[in-house]
Amino acid sequence: MDMEPDKRANKITLAVLFNNMKINLFLAFCFIFLPFIIMIIGIECHFLSRWFYLVLLSLPNAIHLFYLMIQFAKYPQKKLTPKWWMQPMERWNEITKIGIDWFMIRWYSSRNLILFFCLWIIIALFISKGV
Repeated sequence: MDMEPDKRANKITLAVLFNNMKINLFLAFCFIFLPFIIMIIGIECHFLSRWFYLVLLSLPNAIHLFYLMIQFAKYPQKKLTPKWWMQPMERWNEITKIGIDWFMIRWYSSRNLILFFCLWIIIALFISKGV
């Protein structure tokens, strides 16, 4: 989603290579939701215990992250306010002052999504192994 800043910094990223916001949103969708699809396939094919459905509890985080991506694509100047459930978001006032709030809210949301996704996997592992 940082296609323009990446171009200015001469970075070669997928966003810069495709140079199309719709394609970039599709790729973001794939990167965000593919792990959930893989987990469901693994469970339904009996490679994983049914306890791994617990990862779906982090699906609201994924949906919100993708929503933020769409909002950034449509309204890049929109001001954001972190919600209580997005915490911790350290030094938010300073982040807003220097103008990187869109980047950081997506970064923090991504961090939280990965954290909870992995946490549910660990819990499912312990439960399914009887530990």
